[in-house]
Amino acid sequence: MAKRGKQSHYARRLEQVNTLIQLGFYGSAVSSASIGIELLMQELYDALRKKLISQGHNAKAFNLQTACDRYTKNGTASGPSTFSQWMNFYARENLLHELKKGFGYNFDHFHMAQLYKIRKLRNKCSHAQETQTDYQPSRNEAEFVCNHLALFLEETKRAPATRQDHEWTKDWHKEWDGRIRMWRARNRNSLEADIVSALADQLRLAVDLINHGQVPGKLKTQLMQAVTYVIEPDDLIEDKNVDHLVDDAAVLAFTFYWLNNTSIIEPAVLHEHWVGEGDPIEVTIDLCRHISKNHKKLFSDEAWAIIGAIAEKGPRVLWQMPK
Repeated sequence: MAKRGKQSHYARRLEQVNTLIQLGFYGSAVSSASIGIELLMQELYDALRKKLISQGHNAKAFNLQTACDRYTKNGTASGPSTFSQWMNFYARENLLHELKKGFGYNFDHFHMAQLYKIRKLRNKCSHAQETQTDYQPSRNEAEFVCNHLALFLEETKRAPATRQDHEWTKDWHKEWDGRIRMWRARNRNSLEADIVSALADQLRLAVDLINHGQVPGKLKTQLMQAVTYVIEPDDLIEDKNVDHLVDDAAVLAFTFYWLNNTSIIEPAVLHEHWVGEGDPIEVTIDLCRHISKNHKKLFSDEAWAIIGAIAEKGPRVLWQMPK
């Protein structure tokens, strides 16, 4: 997936979390918002270290970097790589105090007590995702993490004011469909144009199945992972030559190919919730054939290895990639 630019990263993160909350995917919203907080902690640390060097405090910057390198699970010198490691680093080195002193921040909400609450929620959601269990935090808990991401961004001057709730009372499927129609109009003669044609309809089908009472919880978890991938502002599959809508569409197409092969969901259920043209199963098979036939023109070998694996193992492979 091609990178989407860093300028509005946090704004896109908040918008994505709002979308997940409005769709009722509270666990994914907690995970996404806490990833935003983790990225913020890393960015603030980098900014503090650079400022120390610019002010001539090289020894202090070196000691801070040395301490940072110790915070890994296996003790190797590579720096924190998880939310918990960044939290432990911040607590041990009293970095919030150093940030207030170095940049004049006023932290009314950004403090360790709130971070501990967020970590507890994140760990529960991550464990549920790994074990494919049905645990789901409440909307209030998801709102709590999202609001604190917005507050932390405000207090560190990364984003203005608190978050605005994007009420999705409007037809979000219609909005996605319009966005894709515009994209196809600009790329009508490209190989990718046909691939993204069913993206909005398959996204809606995935959301409807997640909310369907007769769909097993483990399947809902996997479908939620695919939907989260599509909405996710940070790209998990990094391929500079691929437009982000193309691999989003490929992920959904192979997710439904995998889902059809499980034979757990009756075809009648798919037809009931399908709003696109044609038969949903035939559309899926045709899309996957088209993508497979042209994968060398569309994706790098690394990206294709991940996308192709979805057909056999489901979208969980997206979240099991080495980081």
